[in-house]
Amino acid sequence: MDEDGVRWTTRDSEVVHRWQFLSRYTETATQFVLLTGDKGGVGVAALPKRGFADADGVDRLRQVLDRNVTRM
Repeated sequence: MDEDGVRWTTRDSEVVHRWQFLSRYTETATQFVLLTGDKGGVGVAALPKRGFADADGVDRLRQVLDRNVTRM
C-alpha cells in the first residue's frame, strides 16, 4: 500500500487497486475494510490488523487510508 493504491501479492499473482476504485473504508477491532465507491459495496477488501508487528504499523496504515480514501 502506498499513495497510489493497494497491492496484493501472492506466489502466483499480483493485483493493484488504485484509490479511485477503493474509495471508502471502515475500521473494526480486527481489520480495515476497503469498499468501492458503489454504495452496494460490490468491491470489498479486508486488511487484517494481525498482519502488523505492532500498533505503530496499524497507525501508519490508518494515516495512509485517511489521506487517500473516505472513512465511513
